[in-house]
Amino acid sequence: MTTNLILRPETQHAPHCRYDPAMMCDSLLFERIMSELSTSFINVPTDQIGNEIVKGLKEIVQYSGAAAATLVEFSEGPPVQPSTVHLWHVTDIPPLSESELMQNLSWGMESTRTGQILEHRHLCDIPEEGARDRALFERLGFKSTVALPVMVGGRVIAVLGVFAHSEHSKLCDLVPRLRVIIQAFGNALSRKRTEEALHRAIAELKALKNRLEVDNLYLQQEIKVERNFGSFVGESEALKIVWKKIQQVCFSRATVLIAGETGTGKELVARAIHELSPRGQRPLVRVNCGALPATLIESELFGHEKGAFTGAFSRNIGRFEFADKSSIFLDEIGELPLELQTKLLRVLQEGEIQRLGSSETRKVDVRIIAATNRDLQTLVAEKKFREDLFYRLNVFPIHVPPLRDRREDIPALVRYFVEMFAAKSGKQIESISQKTMAALMEYGWPGNVRELQNILERAVLVSTTNRLELDDCSWVQGLPASVATVGSPLRGLHDEEREYILKVLRLTGWRVSGEKGAAKILHLNPKTLESKMKRLNITRPT
Repeated sequence: MTTNLILRPETQHAPHCRYDPAMMCDSLLFERIMSELSTSFINVPTDQIGNEIVKGLKEIVQYSGAAAATLVEFSEGPPVQPSTVHLWHVTDIPPLSESELMQNLSWGMESTRTGQILEHRHLCDIPEEGARDRALFERLGFKSTVALPVMVGGRVIAVLGVFAHSEHSKLCDLVPRLRVIIQAFGNALSRKRTEEALHRAIAELKALKNRLEVDNLYLQQEIKVERNFGSFVGESEALKIVWKKIQQVCFSRATVLIAGETGTGKELVARAIHELSPRGQRPLVRVNCGALPATLIESELFGHEKGAFTGAFSRNIGRFEFADKSSIFLDEIGELPLELQTKLLRVLQEGEIQRLGSSETRKVDVRIIAATNRDLQTLVAEKKFREDLFYRLNVFPIHVPPLRDRREDIPALVRYFVEMFAAKSGKQIESISQKTMAALMEYGWPGNVRELQNILERAVLVSTTNRLELDDCSWVQGLPASVATVGSPLRGLHDEEREYILKVLRLTGWRVSGEKGAAKILHLNPKTLESKMKRLNITRPT
């Protein structure tokens, strides 16, 4: 609530009314006041209307011989409440505060807000429900009062109150003329509200325009960013489990934590969750927590105000504000500095952010999808990651299996990438040699699908025939040995893998699964290990 208060010192000998009725006809005096009021509101800027209202209240006090006058504006609501107080009074009354005025004139303001005109030639005319109003008038020395509603478009937007020190003053006789005066106040307030509403609408349009530009920027980035895996390719059981989990969680607002080795397709899973969700019509906002310096990541996530730090020449909106009503993908969440983990926890708990250099908190509606290639539980044990944040992120965990655990998907992935890169380079690759496919199936793929993609893109680029082969390319020496050669070295890798698995099995007493089993040591699924044992002809000795 704001107050417009202007006090003009009056000498003890100066009369309250500066007009001499003997020199000027009362009706001419009223016309002059109305003319001055109407003129003063014509070209005055919106932010100066309050000052002109106070000057008009002074004219009313001096014209009527009263002691004080106030105009209280009501908010547009709902709820409708007193919002702005304009006040002018002579100096020989006790101090009058805004809060006291609001608390003790509640009956009068509520009555006039319904459209009533209140006229009290004596304080005893005020009914019992206005006891607090009457007590305030007695303390201030007021003995007669009038209150008139200021109406615009059939709605009360303000109330004018005029108070006199004498009983049976001419205030009540002036009600018809006061009703004319408040029309000027009403017109001014109506113009003020219209212009303020226009400014708000312009600000909202500007905000929407900025948001649209941001969305377009992200959409353009999404178009430029090559979707590494294009779509889910493969029919393995491991991939089906991932897809089932995506379908289970996509329509909820639950936070998702995607775990998996580098290059397994964690971002593809995040995109699928977002695009299948009700937020899918908005762009997915991506942040790589491991690619940004610690000094910049806070500003990138939460934004900053102008001057928040050296080089902050303008205000910056952070990624969380960009992602309002959408989803944000926090890749490599394990790399987030500890000091920022607290702020992220606040977003998860309260849905609030705070820009750098600002004390204002902002509400955001963001669905968080995080991903990591590190063991967060180990980081928690090492005090490098907050335990409470881990539990907040780990609401719905999804593990993306490495490519070595779903080798049956490799032929489909190879065909998909070869067709994609051949179309891009304008080549026709019609077949893939059996030796090449065998080599690709045998390799361990530490870089997972991303490594497979890079090797196939290079193979297509250097290919001179319509048949894709790796062993007849001039760049073979740049590949892993197991992929580059398909002769005896491949057999050697086969034997080496068999020997290593045998060694681990002997150490574990041929225990395959369990906490102390060979699958745990080899970082393999027990079923995958059993499949390898069958393929490598590994059997437990009797």
